[in-house]
Amino acid sequence: MRPRGGGGRPGRALVALLLCGAVLGGCAVERGGERGGPPQLAEALDFSGIVLPADAQVLGLDAEKGIDARYRLAFAVDEAGADRLLADSRFGAPLVPVPSAPQEVLPGVPVGQEVAAGGDELARPGRPPVVREVMVDRSDPVRVVVHVWAYTT
Repeated sequence: MRPRGGGGRPGRALVALLLCGAVLGGCAVERGGERGGPPQLAEALDFSGIVLPADAQVLGLDAEKGIDARYRLAFAVDEAGADRLLADSRFGAPLVPVPSAPQEVLPGVPVGQEVAAGGDELARPGRPPVVREVMVDRSDPVRVVVHVWAYTT
């Protein structure tokens, strides 16, 4: 009779645990920038194809990276700046009024009552395309807030 759990070969539970760890290790999600620090604005803008007006104020930035990548960004601009941001970023999809944000917004960036959203896909030569969702909050015409979600699938 063999002793249980004492010596000999590793048990099936240990092998299963090691396999599970190896599989899940390949699916880890990195939050932050390229080196694990805070995400860099230039990196996020390059990924998303967003072109900011000179007077844009960055309200927030978040990133998740694993097999796919996702960025959440929020900017405050004036009324003309919102239209310029969309045009310069070649965001061609029409914005339609929506009752709420299409995705989770960044913490600390509230959403008003006058919002419109749309989505497009940005082709990037030599890299996977990026899905972009944009929501423009014109509740305060002096300080328009633009939310951007950009991700690969």
